[in-house]
Amino acid sequence: MLSSTAPIKPAAFKLPPLVTPKEAVELEIVFIDRVRDDGLMSDLLWREIDQIADMPPEQRTRLRKNGWRIGHASSRPPRALEQILEITAERPEITDRDRGLTARKVALLSGTDVPLELTDVLSTLEISTERSSEPFKYENAKAVLRVRVEREQDGLARLHFQPEIHHGDASLRPVATQFDWIARQQPEIAPLFDQQFSLSLNTGELAIVSATDGDEATPGHSFFRSLEKSGQMQRLMVVRVVGMQRLKPLYGK
Repeated sequence: MLSSTAPIKPAAFKLPPLVTPKEAVELEIVFIDRVRDDGLMSDLLWREIDQIADMPPEQRTRLRKNGWRIGHASSRPPRALEQILEITAERPEITDRDRGLTARKVALLSGTDVPLELTDVLSTLEISTERSSEPFKYENAKAVLRVRVEREQDGLARLHFQPEIHHGDASLRPVATQFDWIARQQPEIAPLFDQQFSLSLNTGELAIVSATDGDEATPGHSFFRSLEKSGQMQRLMVVRVVGMQRLKPLYGK
């Protein structure tokens, strides 16, 4: 029989482990849809934008041959573009059909990505690259530009752009995550690895992406001019680094 006077051992009390702070990058993403001969799409705008950025010459040449027009602008962009961006400054999300404008803000942890759908689902999509002798043909396809962010230092982030073709019927497919493989309902994904590119942006600076004039079968044209059958509409995409924040959870589980 136990004695009622037996000492009771105090329960050990352990604090949960501290969690490493996570870095988040806030992006403003704007799509502007205009007719091809609109002034905003013309060379007048692109003359005021740095189209060299920090890419090697051979990469710039390859991207232009494949229909991509990529630029970098400071926190004070060309006036024509600045007027459009001012519309989105006070609202996290906006759709203005009269102006052909769609905008939203997202906050991504460093090392994560967001898929941006650039077209609706097309019954057939054919793409030719400088390295392919025959065009690639996809059924029930849409163009997606996946943007991944990495915080390089305070006030500086690197944006990685990976073009993808999502095609076919959706089904359960293995998808790689940060820690494991999971099954997810999605169509087939064909990444265009030789078309990927990266830009480093300070807070407030912008990445600008559109299509060049030229071959309609290039990836750049398919991603930014496949907005309607006539091919007269063109899309301009602007991604601005709005800010960075450090998320500091107190404890882990």
